[in-house]
Amino acid sequence: MELLIWFECENGYLVGILSTEEDEKANEKGIELPFDQSKVVPSTEKALILNPGFNIFGTLNAQKIKGKLNSLYGGYVYKSGLNVSIELMKELYQYSVVYIITHGGIFKGNESICLSIEATNDIKDQYDYYFTKPENKYLTIGFVDGKPYVCITPSFIRECNSGTFPDSLICISACHSLENETMAKAFEGKGAYVYCGFNSTSRFSDNTTVEFFENLISEEMNVEDAIYNLSNSNFKYYPENHGDLYLKEEILTPEEIELIRKWGFGGDYVVRWPDGYVDVYDATNYSLMQDVINEWNDAIDGPVEFYLSSNPNSPVKVIFDSSLELENLCFTQNWIWGLDYAFSEVIIKINPSGSGCGGSNTKYCLYLVAFRRAAGFAGWTTKGIPFEEWSNFNTINDTMKKMVKALYKVPPGYYLGDTKQRKDHSDNVMKNIFTSGGGNCLDEGKK
Repeated sequence: MELLIWFECENGYLVGILSTEEDEKANEKGIELPFDQSKVVPSTEKALILNPGFNIFGTLNAQKIKGKLNSLYGGYVYKSGLNVSIELMKELYQYSVVYIITHGGIFKGNESICLSIEATNDIKDQYDYYFTKPENKYLTIGFVDGKPYVCITPSFIRECNSGTFPDSLICISACHSLENETMAKAFEGKGAYVYCGFNSTSRFSDNTTVEFFENLISEEMNVEDAIYNLSNSNFKYYPENHGDLYLKEEILTPEEIELIRKWGFGGDYVVRWPDGYVDVYDATNYSLMQDVINEWNDAIDGPVEFYLSSNPNSPVKVIFDSSLELENLCFTQNWIWGLDYAFSEVIIKINPSGSGCGGSNTKYCLYLVAFRRAAGFAGWTTKGIPFEEWSNFNTINDTMKKMVKALYKVPPGYYLGDTKQRKDHSDNVMKNIFTSGGGNCLDEGKK
């Protein structure tokens, strides 16, 4: 079934959106209008993780989230136990991401979260004003296993944080932390962009917030999508129109995305080597093989580096193949990559006689262009790959440099967006065929 929906814009224009039955099934959240493609991100990159330490499972979850935030920002501030102090709670406004895992509850209609500071007489005397004087108390007392602990109220957030949050994400893993929005509104009023919490009870052993940060950081979802994809329906965010927060800017430009989609192996998904060194075994003993590798490493300039190795079991192999003489081919490549979108093997086969391939005049060009698939560049920058072009390929062109540099900015399997279509590589071991002829790319010019 098809449904045509009309919207009247402020300028008087009518906009129609055609929705099919398939669209509705694929989008259970409803219609999303693609008019605003901008991304909302925090204006700073500082993360704070607070774990008062009431439960070992809470500590384990905090450790997992530390790893996620470290991969995002390269660091974080972590405080636990008594180091989660009343004074520290006045400094929350300095951070773009605040994660707290603790006990929570409702006190006189206001959501409150507990610190691991026992509400002794000394503490109550020291912070007497906070407990008694304001009409809406800044601090209250919550009981955990029969012991009284200091708890932070929404009034504390409103009145005791002297600064403004930098469009922050606040995530409170505590019972009732988003049951009536009182705490969420306090953070919002101080400049936080979005607040996340539980609208009922929760357990320290619950992995909901770990999955949430996994979606935000590893899957690069916004808050709305990250929560929508959780199995726990009691974890919510506020305000409802602020689910568009991402934790980082676009990694790739639109131009880079199109280059990867056009010249990569995986369609809308990135196919490349996993981070680290990739050994290259050259059974042909080409004297300038290191120069070829250096040139591709310089182009990639990223977390993967090719390394000339003496190991014949290296994942990249350059070998002679005499059968190419019979086929009148100069070189071919075979490659394998799996469901994780990571290469496991690339074999570059070279015609040992060089018959019809230009001989020593074009040898460097031949090796340089043949290595492009090992680097992750699947195609050629014009239709086909005529000898006249590759035989002059004495340096990597700008298009290839832009593409492979962008390719290694993101991990294998990174989704480029839009169609979610994957190129058909069911036969992952392939080879390309090139014509042969003369050329003028001299090895001497590369020494």
